[in-house]
Amino acid sequence: MDYRKKEELIQKYKEGFFLMYRTIPMSSGTESENRKNFNRTKEALAEVGVDLNLDEDGILSIELLPEKYVTIRTRTAGRRKSAVLKTDGGKDRFYTYSNIIPLMNTKSDKEIILQTGMKKTTYYRHKKKMMESELYQNMDKERWNEEEYMEEYFKRYDPLF
Repeated sequence: MDYRKKEELIQKYKEGFFLMYRTIPMSSGTESENRKNFNRTKEALAEVGVDLNLDEDGILSIELLPEKYVTIRTRTAGRRKSAVLKTDGGKDRFYTYSNIIPLMNTKSDKEIILQTGMKKTTYYRHKKKMMESELYQNMDKERWNEEEYMEEYFKRYDPLF
């Protein structure tokens, strides 16, 4: 996420994200258990940008900490795609549908896995996603081998495999 979008979200969450509630007094037997659970809940919410407080008068306040909340919410987690197509020019680029589809017409899945260097499970997961995609469903499968057709079909949008 770019800096401007992040700043816009922070400004959005600065406006009106504070709540206060009056709590109901509990019996002394449950008070220690509630205090322990409150502290655990407070710690958990603090990790995602929510501040939880309870004062002596029994007023519970909940406040969203915009900077931390937006940072946690918009972070990009997970492994990056690692199946890379090596080109002669020395530059690497990711495999796309237009790279894989012609191979599917002439080679077995095993051969494609070996050629691309992908792990077997990764290949099958990406293949399943591709085959379920609307882009793939709308293709003229009879014309897969036609380079012109493939270029024209994927001219506007060629998703990563």
